[in-house]
Amino acid sequence: MDGVGEKGKNSEGPTAGRQKRSDPEATETPLKRPKRQAALKNFAPTKPSESTGPETIKATKAKATKAVSRTSKATTTAANQNPSSTPNGPWLNEVLQNGDQTTENTQVAQKAKILYEGPSKCRCCINWVEQYPDDLKDSASETERSKSHSIVLRYQKSHEEFGGKPIELHSLVVQSSLLKPIIVKALQGYPNIAEGDQDLVFRPPFASLFHRWDYFADIARKEVNLEVRGQLELLLSILQKELGDCRTECQELLKHGLMNYKRLWSLYAPGTIVSTRFGQDDYCFQVVSCEYKESQSESWLSISAFHADHDGKEYGFRESVCREYKFEGTKKIIELNAVPVKHHSSSKTLMQSLLDRGSKAKMLHAGTHMAYKGLVNSRFVQGRIMIDHKAYQNNAQSESPPEYDFDFTSSGIKVYLTPHKAKDSKFDPTIDFADKSLPVDEDVLQVISSCDDPPYPIDSPVDQMTKLRTALCTPKVRGYCLVTKEWAEFRVNEVYNIEWNDDALASLVIPPARKELVVALVDNYRKQEEQFDDIIKGKGQGLVILLAGEPGTGKTLTAESIADCMRLPLYALSSGQLGDTVNQIEKNLGTVLDIAAKWNAVLLLDEADVFLEQRTTNDMQRNRLVAIFLRMLEYYRGVLILTTNRITSFDAAFQSRIDLTLHYPELDVPTRSAIWANFLRSTTAEASETELQALAEAKINGRQIKNTVKMAHLLAQSKKEPLTIRHVQQVLSTVQTEGTLPQP
Repeated sequence: MDGVGEKGKNSEGPTAGRQKRSDPEATETPLKRPKRQAALKNFAPTKPSESTGPETIKATKAKATKAVSRTSKATTTAANQNPSSTPNGPWLNEVLQNGDQTTENTQVAQKAKILYEGPSKCRCCINWVEQYPDDLKDSASETERSKSHSIVLRYQKSHEEFGGKPIELHSLVVQSSLLKPIIVKALQGYPNIAEGDQDLVFRPPFASLFHRWDYFADIARKEVNLEVRGQLELLLSILQKELGDCRTECQELLKHGLMNYKRLWSLYAPGTIVSTRFGQDDYCFQVVSCEYKESQSESWLSISAFHADHDGKEYGFRESVCREYKFEGTKKIIELNAVPVKHHSSSKTLMQSLLDRGSKAKMLHAGTHMAYKGLVNSRFVQGRIMIDHKAYQNNAQSESPPEYDFDFTSSGIKVYLTPHKAKDSKFDPTIDFADKSLPVDEDVLQVISSCDDPPYPIDSPVDQMTKLRTALCTPKVRGYCLVTKEWAEFRVNEVYNIEWNDDALASLVIPPARKELVVALVDNYRKQEEQFDDIIKGKGQGLVILLAGEPGTGKTLTAESIADCMRLPLYALSSGQLGDTVNQIEKNLGTVLDIAAKWNAVLLLDEADVFLEQRTTNDMQRNRLVAIFLRMLEYYRGVLILTTNRITSFDAAFQSRIDLTLHYPELDVPTRSAIWANFLRSTTAEASETELQALAEAKINGRQIKNTVKMAHLLAQSKKEPLTIRHVQQVLSTVQTEGTLPQP
C-alpha cells in the first residue's frame, strides 16, 4: 500500500496540503514572509544615531520584537496549513535572525509587499501574484521518497467547464521493478511501451491498462509471491477507482451492441481484427493504435491498422488509416466504419469469405494471365488481364484515389515485416504474431479455426495464424488490362481462369496454305527448347511476323488466333500510344518490349507504318526513329506481330529482320461467305447457302460483317424475338442505304 501512502503526501495529489501540524516536515519548513522579505533584504543593519537615546532604542526593539513575533506566528500557522506553498527563499533565514534591526528598517519591512510573476493572462501585461512560483520549487516526483514507491499518481486541476471534478488524474507512473516486467509482457506489441529500466508512464484514458484489465486480474489471482500480488492488487484498485465507471459504462453499452463516441477507443485495442466495407468489397485489418483528432470543422477517432498487400515482390503488411467521425449519443457497433469482427453478426461467414478470397489473391502472382469480368477504372470490361504488381507501380500514372474514409498513408505501396517495427522486409509466413507483432485477437482466432480450408493453397503450416494472415489480404490485385490497354486494379472475386479458344486458327478464314504455314511456325517456336542463336550471342532469337493488307481482312484476328494457339497473352498497342517525340517513343517502346518479354506475351504493334516507312535524306527524325526500332527489333526475344496498310513504302532494312510476311488481299465473295457463316454459327440464325451467298455479295470487310451481326442481334432483342436471317438482312439493307457501309 505504499503507493496509496505516497498519494497522500504528494504535493500534486488530491490530498496535498492536509498534513497534521505535528508533522516534522510541516514545522521545519521555513516560513514565508512576503510582507517583509524584499525590504529587509535590501537594507543592511545601521548603527543608531547619537541623538537616539537608550530608552528609545529599547522601546523600538521591544516593538519590533513584538511585531516580528506576531508576524511569525501568523506565517507559521499558514505554513502549517499549507507547507507545500512555503518557499525556501535564499535570504529568509537571514531576515528572521536579524531581530536587532533599526526602527526604520522594521517599518520599511512591515510596509513592503512581495509580488511574483504569475501565469500569463494576456500578451501585453505581467500578471503579478502573491504566491511563490511553483516552477521554482523542487519537483515532488524527483524526491527520494517519491521514487521509493511502486506507483506514483500525478493529479492536476480539472479543466472541465461543467460538472467535473476539481482535480483529475494526470498520469500514472509505475516504478516498481516487480510490476514493470509484468506490465511490459502484458502490453507486448503495443506501440510506445518503454522497456528496460525506464519507468512506465500512462496517461488518460489509460487505454492499454483498460484493455488488459482482465489479464492483470488473472495474474494477481494466480501469483504466489505475496509482494507481487500486493502490488498487482494495488494497481487493480487504482484502475477500479479511476476507470471503474468507464468499464461499467462500456460493459452496459456492449450488452446492447452500442457504443458512444467518448468510449469508442475501448473497441480498438491493438491487435483487434476489424472489417470495413468499401464499395463491393470487405476489407480486413488488424488495429495498431487509435487516437482522437480534430480540425477546425470536425472531430474523429483515427484508427491506424494494417492489412496484407503486395509490393511487387512479396506479400507483407501495409499501413492504413480508418476514420470514425464524431457522432452524438450512441451508435450501433455494426454501423461503424470499422467493425470489430467479434461484434459482427455473422463473423464465421465473413471470415470464411475473406479466407477464400485471400488464398486466391496470393495465388495471383506476377505475370499471371487471367480473365476478368468487372469494372476497370469505372468502366465495365470483359476480357483478359495481366497481374503484375511491380509493373503497375512502375507504369501507372497514379494510384486509385482512396474510397470513403479509408486513406493510404503513402502514395507508393510499401509492405513491412511487422506493422510498426521492421521496414522494407518481405512477408514472412512464419512470424509469430504474439512474440514479434501485435497481440492476438483470441476471439477471431476461435472463429477462423472453425472455418474450412481455403480453395487455393496457402503457406504452410495451415494453422490459425496462417489463416488469419491470409484473411488480411487485400481484395484487389494490380496489373494491366489487355482490353482497355491501361494499368488498373482488379477485384479478386472477379478474376477467373481463361477459356482458351482452341478452334481460333481453324476458324481463321485465310488460304489453307497460309494457315498451315502459320500453324507450323507458331507450334514449332513454342516447342523449341534451345533457340537458334546468331553469331553474335543474343541476336535474332525472336519471332517477327508482318501482316500487311487492307483493314478488316483478318490481320488482328490472325494475331489473336496465334496467341490463343500458343496459350500466351496478346499485348496489343498502336504506334500512337508510344508518344509523340522520338525520345518518348524510344523510352516507351523499350518499356513495352521489356514487359512483353517478361510476360512471355505475343506483342502486337498495330499500324506500325511509322516504324517501317522507307528512310529518306530529308527527314532525320524519322530516320532516327526507324534506326531505333531496327536496333530494338534485332535483340527482342519474343513473338512480335506487326500490322501495316502501306507495304509499298517498306524500308529495305526490315526485309532481313522479318521471319514471315503475310499479305491480306481484299476479301472476295467466297471469303466473305465463309466469314458470314462463322459469325452466324454462334447465333440462333440459320442461313442456307443461297442466303449466305446473297449476304456475301455486299462488298464489306470482316469487321463490318461482325458489326452487322451484332446490330441484328440487338434488333431481335428489342423485338423480343430469336435472331433470324431476316434481322440480318434488314440491318444490312438499312446500313447500306444510309451509307454506313460501302455500296456493293
